[in-house]
Amino acid sequence: MRRKVIIAGLFVSVACFLPVRADAPADRFEGQIHHCRESAAATRDSLASLMAELRQIPVFVKVDGPLMTAHLEAVAQVWTDAAAALEKGDATAGTNLAQRAQQLVGARDRWQERLRYRSRQAQQNEYMPACAEVFITVGADRHEEDLQELKALMEAKKCRSEAYGRLAEATTPNAEAKILFELQDEVFAADVEVGVAEMRLPWSHEDWMFRAYVATDPTITSPEYAAARQRLLEWRRQREETYRQSRRQQYAVEKLDRESKALVTARENAYRAAMAAREQAKKNP
Repeated sequence: MRRKVIIAGLFVSVACFLPVRADAPADRFEGQIHHCRESAAATRDSLASLMAELRQIPVFVKVDGPLMTAHLEAVAQVWTDAAAALEKGDATAGTNLAQRAQQLVGARDRWQERLRYRSRQAQQNEYMPACAEVFITVGADRHEEDLQELKALMEAKKCRSEAYGRLAEATTPNAEAKILFELQDEVFAADVEVGVAEMRLPWSHEDWMFRAYVATDPTITSPEYAAARQRLLEWRRQREETYRQSRRQQYAVEKLDRESKALVTARENAYRAAMAAREQAKKNP
């Protein structure tokens, strides 16, 4: 008899406890809580990865490190607060905080893009970066009159580096796309000038070699020689213009590709708005 009473008592206790556990916030919102905690962890993992990459460009650690850390730590903390609110059973606060975290994170790849631009600004892994050492080394065996194209190349690379710097400074998760696109246009223009300068430099070296080892007597001339020189100059002009045109055409395609995502999103938003308007009209004929 005593055993039956004990079993009955245990059954009643378990039966009373199960609904309580089922109704506990940690159980009711288990999926949402897990998502929030996973998002917080993923955000901090992303920060660690970005900081490791940033340390490969040490000159910008003190500038970009605090910005990325403050932003991503804030995002992670909001995700953590959302999980805590849900654990307490406050679904409204938890949902609002989760939405706030999604808004705060902004464009997720912007920090990665910023580091890529910083790398280009620092001329990392670049052939013949614009610096005094390169200029002295490359120009060591050239006369002063033959250094102009080398100077032009160094200046073009310096301008491109500065353009990348302006773009990097502006690239943050909440930056306006229009501003970033304009700065990307500046980078493109500077990069084209680098390409032209890189094209002209070997031509200049060819001319120097010709004068130094072939045309050693500047007084020699003839109609054929003059015509040959003119044809070479015309070819170089056409080559340069063709290069510029091809780069402009390719960039035009890239600019069109920029619009694709916005246009797809605009179509979806327009459809949803039309559907909502129709449903509203049905409710209020």
